[in-house]
Amino acid sequence: MNLNLGQFLLRLTVGILLLPHGIFKLINGHEKIIEQLQANGLPKLLWLGVPLGEVIAPIFLILGLFTRLSSTAIIITMIMTFVLVHKTTGFNINLEKGAFNAELSLFYLFTSLVIILIGPGNYTILNIKKSNKKIWS
Repeated sequence: MNLNLGQFLLRLTVGILLLPHGIFKLINGHEKIIEQLQANGLPKLLWLGVPLGEVIAPIFLILGLFTRLSSTAIIITMIMTFVLVHKTTGFNINLEKGAFNAELSLFYLFTSLVIILIGPGNYTILNIKKSNKKIWS
């Protein structure tokens, strides 16, 4: 039970903490991302990866659906933040915050990698539907 609960809490944490970033971008637009893509010579169509990696993937993580695929989408999104935003300064220490410039990107990247490695656990929507058991029994 402890492993499954830990897997659930990890999925929930990543999903709940990342989702507001994606919702913010849905509300306020993706123009800045499109500009960054074009400035780096990348196709502007790649902006579609942001709602996938910051909205759909976190929702799927919370629900326990396609968790490894969703985690992979988040990892790709975080790699793109390094390419577009942080570049070579991601590992520099921000003296005002006392943390790496890319701290959040690193957090989402590595926790998503952990989810890929350990799997979703038993507390997922699909397992709840199949078993009809209480998840906290």
